[in-house]
Order: sequence, then structure tokens, then C-alpha cells
Amino acid sequence: VLVINFFFLVTALLLLWEQDWFQCRKWENKEVGDTLSIGDNYETSVIFIISGYQYMSSAAAFNFGYSFRAYWWRNYIFIFFFMLWTVLHFISTLTASKFSCTWRLNCDNDHVVRWVTSTEPEPINNIYNTTVMPMSFRVVLVLLMISNMISNCVWDYFIVNKTLLKFRSYFDTIEDSLDPSNANPFLISDKQLD
Repeated sequence: VLVINFFFLVTALLLLWEQDWFQCRKWENKEVGDTLSIGDNYETSVIFIISGYQYMSSAAAFNFGYSFRAYWWRNYIFIFFFMLWTVLHFISTLTASKFSCTWRLNCDNDHVVRWVTSTEPEPINNIYNTTVMPMSFRVVLVLLMISNMISNCVWDYFIVNKTLLKFRSYFDTIEDSLDPSNANPFLISDKQLD
């Protein structure tokens, strides 16, 4: 799952670099130490969008579990939080509003909100005064998030839980048959019956 997640994150960043509206932000040496001034850019927005949803897509994949667990859709608390986070994440990705500005995502100086520790709203700290991405690119990011979740679930359900567990049980059976300590003391041999 880590490799799948890394693949989708790199893909999203490569797609960002291919956009005609995107320009990589350059920093001066004095700005690099100030994390508040370098965080408002498209790269961090894309990383937040993709990696933020990867937490939930990985949780969905790992929730399939083993054969002794109940089905994941029976986990109502998980489903509630999964759906809540998905809706909130997709809304903040697809809309440019005060809600998305809470995370300084798809935000401009007209909608910026104040931080918890400040009395005034902090303006967007880049030369464009915005982190709003075009809607077509935001839709691509949502499609990447959905594809990432499907890939994680398919990998975990069909490869890990089905195929790899069959190989493991096969090798465990061979190992058990070769181990003399696993002999059943209650079995009666043919010589004992005579």
C-alpha cells in the first residue's frame, strides 16, 4: 500500500508540474526558515490533498482484515468517519471557500480566515496571493484520490487477503507436517490395534 500511495502522490505532483498555469515558487535563503511564509503554494496543496485522503483510503483497505473479522461495512463508526472525512475532503478540494481556507487550500486573500492564535486573518504568503487551482485540475485530483482508494482496496482484498494468505496457509501446512512435535498423541496406529 505504501508503494501505491507513493505512486499516486508522485503522479499528482507530476501532473501539477505539467499544468500551464503552474509556476514553481522560488524562495530566498532568508524565507526558507519561516515555515509560515513558504507553506502557501500549489505543491503543498497537492501534497495535502492527496496524502490527506490516503490516510482514509489506507484505513479502508486495511479494514478488510482476516477471515475471523466481520465485514468492514459492519463497522458503523468507521463508515461514519470515513464518509465524513471523504465529504469534507472532497468539498475542500472542489470548492474555493472559507471552509477550504481553513487549511489554506484553494484560498485567496478575499476568503482567508484567521488562525486560532491570531486576531487578524493572515494573507496568503505568495506572490499570487492565492492557492486556488483551476476546477479541471481539482477534478483530476479527486479522480486520483478515488483511484488511489480503489487500488489500495483491490491490492489488500485480492492480493494480500486472498492470494498471499493462501500461500501462507499452504506453507504452514507443509511446515506442520514436517514438525514431529505436531504429532497427535491420540491417534492410534495400526500396530496398536493388533
